[in-house]
Amino acid sequence: MGAVLLVNLEPDTAERLFPVQQTPEVCNVRDPGTVRQELALRSHGVDLLVLSAGAGDPVSVAEDARGVDEDLSIVILTEPAQLEGIERRVMFAPFLTGDVVCQSLSDGPSIHRALDEAMTRTRQRRKHREDVAATLLKLEAPKVWQPNPA
Repeated sequence: MGAVLLVNLEPDTAERLFPVQQTPEVCNVRDPGTVRQELALRSHGVDLLVLSAGAGDPVSVAEDARGVDEDLSIVILTEPAQLEGIERRVMFAPFLTGDVVCQSLSDGPSIHRALDEAMTRTRQRRKHREDVAATLLKLEAPKVWQPNPA
């Protein structure tokens, strides 16, 4: 099971969303500028990126993260008053494609559901990619290896 990378979440918010538990591993990054390096170091070991819209520019951080891992689900948590503006920025961000969800911090049950569903989608995309690669390898194997006619 992969980890969850939290960026700029207040400690009490992080604890509320991910109470102390064995899995998933939760890493709270305070500097959005290090997200790209964190993701690269973990080499697809992160199943979910959770960004806070409270500090910095979560859309730019999400675009940067997408350049490292195209399968990663990203959830941007924001105050209700900022939700529409963040959603609009995500929709029109030129380098942000894929699974990005904006969620209001005021809707507790929906946040948990959105986070769980986003992690599941990341895992499904990675499994699908692995299955496709394995199938292609099987299809190519006979072409690569030809028995010597005796």
